[in-house]
Amino acid sequence: MMVEATATSPITVLPEELVIEILSRVESSNPIQLRSVCKLWKSLVLDPQLAKNYLLKSFIELNNLGSKAVKDMNAIEPHHMEEEEEEEEEVEEEEVEEEEEEEQQQQQQQQQQQQQQLEEEEEEEEEEELLLEEEEQEQQQQQLLLEEEEEEEELLEEEEEEEEECMRKGVVWLDKLLKKYRNLKVRFETMRDDIEALEDRVKCVRSFMRIYLKSLKSS
Repeated sequence: MMVEATATSPITVLPEELVIEILSRVESSNPIQLRSVCKLWKSLVLDPQLAKNYLLKSFIELNNLGSKAVKDMNAIEPHHMEEEEEEEEEVEEEEVEEEEEEEQQQQQQQQQQQQQQLEEEEEEEEEEELLLEEEEQEQQQQQLLLEEEEEEEELLEEEEEEEEECMRKGVVWLDKLLKKYRNLKVRFETMRDDIEALEDRVKCVRSFMRIYLKSLKSS
């Protein structure tokens, strides 16, 4: 940009030596700031006078900054010591408080653990009692079931015996009934033969009587 500006500008460019001399007298502790306004930056950096001035100003500023820092440290050192002592005391108190808190916490934890152990033991005892009660109830239920099964078996046996007795009585009754029917059948067969003979006799007598009646009418 500066090259184009100087090429088009009618202003006469100063000699390089004069520009270096002028810029070397600029009151600036940071010659890098001159980069934006100087096209001869490389020449300025290599210039002994500019480097000497820059180093001298830098040393002076560093010395001033160091002295100020020392004064500030000396001014705040007693206060800083007191603050450090107070901080140490506070730290010690905090440590003591922390230790006490830790002890209290440990005691509380121990108490809580003991309480938890007692509660767990009580729970275990309750669980054992419940288990025992459940086992007893199960045994009682099993006993009841066994008794019910035995009663059912006895009832079934009694029913089977009663049914068997009924069947036996039924068989005996049927045997008697069959014998009775057989006797009736024999009797009916005998009666049938007698009735047939009687029927034949009646037929003969009727025929005779009809013939006799006809003979009476004809006479």
